[in-house]
Amino acid sequence: MIRNRAYVYLGGLFFMDQNKKGLTKNQQKKLLKTFGISAGITLAVCLVAIIGVVIAYNKIILQKPASTFQNEELSEEEQQKEDDRKGRGEINKTIAVFGVDKDETRTDVIIVVNFNSITNKVKVINIPRDTKVIWTERQRSKLKQLVGYEWDISKLNEMSAYADIKNNPGNIRDITINEIENILTVPIDNYVIVNIEAFNKIVDAIDGVEVDVPQRMYYNDNSQDLHIDLQPGLQTVYGKDAEGLVRYRYGYAEGDVGRIKTQQIFLQAFAKKVMSPAIMNNLPSIITSLFTYVKTDVSLTEIFSYLSLLKEFDLNNLEFHTLPGEGASYEGPAYFYIDQEQLDDLVKDVFYDTTIAGEEPTSSPEATEDSDSTEIIIDQDVSIEVYNATGVRGLAGTLKDTLKKKGYNVARIDNYSDGDIEESTIYAKDKTKANQFLEYLEDATIVEDSSLESDIKIVIGKNSASALQ
Repeated sequence: MIRNRAYVYLGGLFFMDQNKKGLTKNQQKKLLKTFGISAGITLAVCLVAIIGVVIAYNKIILQKPASTFQNEELSEEEQQKEDDRKGRGEINKTIAVFGVDKDETRTDVIIVVNFNSITNKVKVINIPRDTKVIWTERQRSKLKQLVGYEWDISKLNEMSAYADIKNNPGNIRDITINEIENILTVPIDNYVIVNIEAFNKIVDAIDGVEVDVPQRMYYNDNSQDLHIDLQPGLQTVYGKDAEGLVRYRYGYAEGDVGRIKTQQIFLQAFAKKVMSPAIMNNLPSIITSLFTYVKTDVSLTEIFSYLSLLKEFDLNNLEFHTLPGEGASYEGPAYFYIDQEQLDDLVKDVFYDTTIAGEEPTSSPEATEDSDSTEIIIDQDVSIEVYNATGVRGLAGTLKDTLKKKGYNVARIDNYSDGDIEESTIYAKDKTKANQFLEYLEDATIVEDSSLESDIKIVIGKNSASALQ
C-alpha cells in the first residue's frame, strides 16, 4: 500500500530489551567499534561526518541526555512511554547526514545512519530526495515563524531550501529532520550537513576511489558547474568525477532509487578505501582540514582518541537499505511515494534488531551435502545481497530472515532493477561458495562473477516464489 507519509509514533517499540538499563563493559567496548564503523560509512558521503558519529558516543551514550525527539500529537499513554524510555537510557543512536547542492539549499543526498549498541551493527537508509511531503500544521507554523511564510506540499529535499538552511543550518532540525522522524518514527540524535566542495576535497585527499560505474553518464549544467562524462566500468574516480557519479540521475529505470543504488556502490567502495592502512594514518589531518566545510550540531572534541578503532571494524556488519516505495507522477509533479507496509518492516529490521553481530547460530564448518558429487562448502562470512525479481512482495525479506537464522549476514535486500525474471540465479565471486545456498533456492542457476561488489548476489526468480511464501 502506497501512502504519502507515516504519522504514528510507535513509542513502545523503543524498548528492545526492557531488562537492560545500561551497558556492560563488554557492550561498551563493542559499542566503540560500532560507532567507528558508523564513521566509516558516513565518510562515504564525507569523511568528516565521522565527527558526528564518534562524538555522539561521548556526547550521547556516556552522558545519556534526553532525546530531542518530540511529537506534539502523542497521546498521554504514548508520552508516558516516551518519558520512560528517556529514563532508561537509550540503546539506539541515529544520525542524519545531508549532502547539499552548490547553493547549499536543497539536500541532494539524505542518509540516516543507525548504530545499535546491543547488536553492534550499523545500518544505513537512503531516503529519496523526491519523497512527497504533506507539511504538518507544526511544520507550517514553524516555517512561518522562521522565514515568514508557509508551505503545504513539497518534495523532502525542498524543505531545507524553504527553511533557509544555508544561512540558518539549525532550521534543518525543525523542518527536514522533524519530517524524517515522522516518516521513520524514530528520533534523530544528531545531524551533519556536507557541501559539495567538502565531498570533492575528501575524495581527492584519499587519492580517489576505485568503483564500477554502472552505465554511461553524460550531463552538463553550467549553472551548477556540474559536468559529468563517465564511461561504464571499473575505474578510479576523483573529486569532480565522484561528484558526478553520485549526483547523476538520468537514464535510471528506477529514477531516484537507481541513483541511490549507485551512491551505495560508491559508499561501499569509499568505506573500504578510507579504512585502508595508508589512509587511516592520515585521518587526523584530513578531518581537521575538512571540518570547516561541515555544518553540524556536534563539536570537534575527543575524536582522535577513537580513530584507531576503525582499524578493527568488520564491514560485514554494515547494511544498506533504501526507503521502500515508487516514483510516479500521479498528481503532475514527479514524487516518490512511500510504501507504508514495507516501511514498517524496514523500520523494525533497522531500528529494532536484537540479534548480536557475530553471535548468530552457526553451522559446522565441515558441513557438506552430497548433491551431484559436488562438495558443499559452508562459509557464513560471505557478504550477501538478495534481490526480488518475482513481483511478489516481501520475498527478499523472507529469504534474508531465513539466512540470518542460519547464521549468515545479508547486507542488502531490494527489488531487482531489471524487472521480474523466471529463474532464480545465484551470482558468486567464488563458485564453490554458491552451492551452500541451493538449499534455499533448489532450482537456481549458479553464475561465477568476479566483478561483484559482494561475495554472493541472489536474484529470486518466479520459479522459487512458492517455496518462499
